[in-house]
Amino acid sequence: MFGPKVRFRNPGLVVDEIEKLQRDFGLAKINIADDTFTLNHHHTRAVCEEMLRRNLKIKWSVFARVDRISEDMAQLMKRAGCEWVLFGVESADEEILKTIRKGITSDGVRRGVKIAAEAGINVFNSFILGLPGESWNTALKSMAFGDELYHKYGAKYGFHILSPLPGTELYERAKDYGIRILSRNWARYNANEPITETATMSREMIKEAMSIYDRGIEDAWDDIKRRAKDGDAQCAEIIEGKEREEFVWTLLHGDVIEGLGGMASATALNPSNAEAELARRVSRKLGLDIEVAQRRMGELIAKRVLRLEPRRNGLRWQWSDTQRLKLASEIMPATSCEA
Repeated sequence: MFGPKVRFRNPGLVVDEIEKLQRDFGLAKINIADDTFTLNHHHTRAVCEEMLRRNLKIKWSVFARVDRISEDMAQLMKRAGCEWVLFGVESADEEILKTIRKGITSDGVRRGVKIAAEAGINVFNSFILGLPGESWNTALKSMAFGDELYHKYGAKYGFHILSPLPGTELYERAKDYGIRILSRNWARYNANEPITETATMSREMIKEAMSIYDRGIEDAWDDIKRRAKDGDAQCAEIIEGKEREEFVWTLLHGDVIEGLGGMASATALNPSNAEAELARRVSRKLGLDIEVAQRRMGELIAKRVLRLEPRRNGLRWQWSDTQRLKLASEIMPATSCEA
């Protein structure tokens, strides 16, 4: 998309930026946004070694390729704080991989995932449905491959749908690749709905393949919920964490706190009553049980993520900017830097 050139920053400047993010905002995680963090092993090592030299205690995630990671590289990354690596696998079908010139094989994927997992790094494998040559059988093959890597190495996986952006070779030469573009509405180019099809994979077939994957996710969550209900503490913790993250994301994404308005006159409402009123309004706004809202809001207040600020006409709940950014980084690595 951006041509064959690549620019590498000075490793010291990269780590300066990471250190500043941690110092000024107290971030728990960052995402290094390079397309392929491990492209240049010398540069990757220099960044990791500088982080270790400064003894930075921060978790980070990266995008990489399965053929650009080695045992010693993965171990160094893990020691420097790497928590997640995302591999673009795209497909399990060798012919599709050749057509898109991915430059990897299924065995190479197994090797790369194994290296990262054995180093203690969490792996997420990303697949794309609807690539040139896609058929019902190749789609099922990719799903089975993702499942294999999950059960063997604990690697999570997910599917997106092909969205060839203008300017890319696949968009400009769609017919040459046997791709039929169904929409020029750029709002639909979100990788979550089919806007292309192949001679052997219609839009309806792509939707059905995605529904199989989605049902698998739902079944997995149902199993976790059943095990939590039966007393499995680890599953109960997973459920609690997911619900907490979804709650916080809803507050942040919807500007819920900002829209609640003032509480009441500062002379008529003490902080304890203000907390109860906050929970009541959030409960009503989000359609939550009042006890759930009270527990969640109490957690945020205890962490000082929310604070009650006096205003001319009363009190108003406000996010602590530093704590808010830190909280956002804990539920998803939204803050990024480039190496």
